[in-house]
Amino acid sequence: MLLHDHIETTHALPYRTLEEHFYATHRISSLEWQRGACGIGILARLDGQPSRRIVEDAIAAHGCLTHRGAETHRSPTDRGTSDGAGMMFLYNRNGALQAFLAQAFDQPIAYGDPCPWAVAQLFNTRDPEGARVAERIVHAACDDFSLPILGWREVPCQVEILGELAYETMPKIQQVLIGCPDRGRPASKRARPEHFAALLYRARRQIEQEAKRAGIHDFHVSSMSPFTVVYKGLFRASQIGEFYREDLGHPDFQVAAVMYHQRYATNTSWRWSNAQPFSMIGHNGEINTLSGNRN
Repeated sequence: MLLHDHIETTHALPYRTLEEHFYATHRISSLEWQRGACGIGILARLDGQPSRRIVEDAIAAHGCLTHRGAETHRSPTDRGTSDGAGMMFLYNRNGALQAFLAQAFDQPIAYGDPCPWAVAQLFNTRDPEGARVAERIVHAACDDFSLPILGWREVPCQVEILGELAYETMPKIQQVLIGCPDRGRPASKRARPEHFAALLYRARRQIEQEAKRAGIHDFHVSSMSPFTVVYKGLFRASQIGEFYREDLGHPDFQVAAVMYHQRYATNTSWRWSNAQPFSMIGHNGEINTLSGNRN
């Protein structure tokens, strides 16, 4: 469907674009013409060595994308609820995040190739009983794939920066430290990282499906990988360093590569789970409709 099929263009229009005329004339918001773009960027060290500067520079660069998102304000005093922002950190290479996670989980953590451990980042429900059910689902799925759970922690957050809607819908943000099935063996006899990642993916899919069957619809796995961990939420890109201040501001939180994202929601609503990056990708275009992307 072309815009020109619906609009007479033989006379001057009091609008800057045909798209504006289309909206004004038909008073609808067609999914086909929703093409707003998010903001996205990547920062990495070429030598692959983790550093604190990469994290700090990525947080600063991420803040420069705040204008690429939108906000919802319930009242004049509301801080505003953003469409969402987040960062994906590469870890488990050259000791990235090793010292930080060892302190956070109070566990002796070694790194190597193959990867001996992974971190899952979860959005759990605030309902106490539902949260316990979700945690049992996580344990059961990991047991099914012989993935030992080494520890749980609740990620510290500065909730006072959130807007009203974001605060009211905020999940419990948790991390789970997971060991590889054969982590006790010598590195030369352990499975390759790709095999570990495949097991984690299958466990994640089982967790998501079982949580849905249990009616825990506000449960979400942000990431569950031996390679990357995702910190995200319903805040502006410029606020992520403050919201996750205790983690992202820790001197031992050092990585070699970061992908960052500021979401601009068009035809999908704002939700904590809709913030990006997702568990494997982050995108900055509309991929919701075939017709909207054909042109």
